[in-house]
Amino acid sequence: MRRTLAASTLLAAVSLSSAAFAQTPANGDFRPGPEKPLVQKNCTACHVATQVTAKRKTAEQWGETVEKMIGYGAKLSDAEFESVVGYLAKNYGPDSPK
Repeated sequence: MRRTLAASTLLAAVSLSSAAFAQTPANGDFRPGPEKPLVQKNCTACHVATQVTAKRKTAEQWGETVEKMIGYGAKLSDAEFESVVGYLAKNYGPDSPK
């Protein structure tokens, strides 16, 4: 009985981790989406992707972070700012998978 329970538990854990792994691109790369090239271009000008993709922030927190990066010299129009913040909040928000 224990062996069956242990095998079932292990199988469930592997299935869950495989599903989570499938949602996270290799090497911490940004998740797919129409805004990915814009985010990738602007964020990786100074950071490795994992420095961004490892974070989990609300839209407000991402907005503050992007605003801070603009203060450091990132160049984004108002529309690009909204796109970047929306993409980050959707893909790297508190409830998004790691």
